[in-house]
Amino acid sequence: MIYRAYSGGKEIKDFYVGRKETKEIWGGDTLLWEKEREDYGEFQFEYEYKIVIYIRGANIRIDWGDGTEEQCNWMSENLTQPARHKGKENRLYIAKITGNIKYLGFNTEANGGTTASVEYGYRNLTRVLTRFPKTMKDVESFYYLFNYCEKLYDYPDDLFLNTPKLKEIRLGFRRTKITKISHDLFKYTENLEDVSSCFDSTLITEIPRGFLKNKPRLSSVDGCFNATKIKAVPNDLFESCGNITSYNGLFSACKDLTRVEDGFGAKNNGTIINAQSMFYECTNLEYVPSDLLNSANPYEKGGNFSYIFRLCKNLQNAPKLYERFPGLEDMGQRTLYAYYMCEKLPWYDEIPRKWVDEYVS
Repeated sequence: MIYRAYSGGKEIKDFYVGRKETKEIWGGDTLLWEKEREDYGEFQFEYEYKIVIYIRGANIRIDWGDGTEEQCNWMSENLTQPARHKGKENRLYIAKITGNIKYLGFNTEANGGTTASVEYGYRNLTRVLTRFPKTMKDVESFYYLFNYCEKLYDYPDDLFLNTPKLKEIRLGFRRTKITKISHDLFKYTENLEDVSSCFDSTLITEIPRGFLKNKPRLSSVDGCFNATKIKAVPNDLFESCGNITSYNGLFSACKDLTRVEDGFGAKNNGTIINAQSMFYECTNLEYVPSDLLNSANPYEKGGNFSYIFRLCKNLQNAPKLYERFPGLEDMGQRTLYAYYMCEKLPWYDEIPRKWVDEYVS
């Protein structure tokens, strides 16, 4: 492992110290090293004027970046508590949190948050500057992590490098201003199970090829890319993810989406039961593979294909689900508005009414 080292203010190139966890300590022109403490972590972020952050840990110290430092003696490793601050001026600041950090988050609620949290501005987070520290190695859930942080636009590609036990990041980046997903964002989270609504209503334009591939425990993806700016769906998105049974709202309201690549879902070893609203209101969607959902089983309890292509006005190629799953329309409202207003499909006129319109008894 290579570490940066200095002598007399000049960097020594390729300074090798073996496979030890170390950190740099200065002593004039003398460079010393010590084993990195397992109970010490550091996290930095940028915010605008005021902020609230939820922390669990001990010996927590916060440098708010405006000349104010705070020793959070009331915090503990057993209870997540908020730390709030207003800067001295209405401008950007960089804050640094140090100590035995066990958990960090910028929201704890699904929607707009409490009056107090809005007043102190979790929405004013603009950038995450460092990955989560090693002291957070046991974190399993980041539910609501950056939810509604409407000014957040940047984060490190390896943000979750030190949280290998992470299982859930539901609503994690929802309604942020991020425009990209790092290919390696979840590379180190092999236990990932739930990414529901994770990128909902963000500004991402592309899903990296191989993203979420080989996540054997991944089971919840509903609404993951809802209302994003993506233009295409790669065919290996969920390759070798054997526990997914629902695509509910997965790409709904993606109005820039035009194409789903051939082979999407073919190497997902799970059986899809629910694809309700999967492409609902994807108004510019033109191509969906004819064999999509070939191995689905909507006859199971909870099965539903309602609204799957509703309002896809430019759709010209799609699977004939009504032929593949005969009788489904007579099992309750499982096919409601499935092809509603998909009039550019060359076989639109042959679709049974129960797959197009309101449910008819």
